Amino acid sequence: CYVAPVLARTDSEPDLSSPFGMGLYLYRYPADATGLRDMNRAAQMARDIGVKWSREEFNWGRIEKRRGEFNWSLYDQMVATAKRHGVSIYGLLAYWSGWTKPYTQEGIADYCRFAAAAASRYRTDIRCWEVWNEPNIFFWGGPRDLYADLLKQAYAAIKAANPDAVVLGCSTAGVDLGFIRRTIALGGPFDILTVHPYRGTLYDPVFLTNL
Repeated sequence: CYVAPVLARTDSEPDLSSPFGMGLYLYRYPADATGLRDMNRAAQMARDIGVKWSREEFNWGRIEKRRGEFNWSLYDQMVATAKRHGVSIYGLLAYWSGWTKPYTQEGIADYCRFAAAAASRYRTDIRCWEVWNEPNIFFWGGPRDLYADLLKQAYAAIKAANPDAVVLGCSTAGVDLGFIRRTIALGGPFDILTVHPYRGTLYDPVFLTNL
């Protein structure tokens, strides 16, 4: 085998047309001095190999621990760090906060207010927002059909906060055509369909020809 040296790139400009991204998980670093230093290093290393996109989780329970009391400090640091190194973020709006009523219309309304707040706060830095993670498996513990309601209402809330936003939906574990078709049939809107294919190859003719 031959191992080639990594030629560091110093391009810190964003490139929204680039298809090259990876999960940097910048949100997982602590907000203290050591954590922020390590976060910056991770983003810098990503920049050096040409990464232009990262999917980052905006955890509702971490940001709004009590109704109406938002703490964006870590996420402000994360967004600024990614931007400094030319990495564009698409934000995953994830999970329930402890004070709401999960899997109810009241809970969905609360989630949508959080989604709108995030889309508004970062409207100049984040264009793409994903509604939930893998709702076809254990990350969504309520009725599967209720996800379509969440997606429908969150889509409207995000667009109202930022008309230029792009909403990503379904985000299935595996290529779950049944779940995707059902969500669409129930009126769940999205601008971009996201799937986590968990494949050894990116070529999936069954998915491409049957969706």
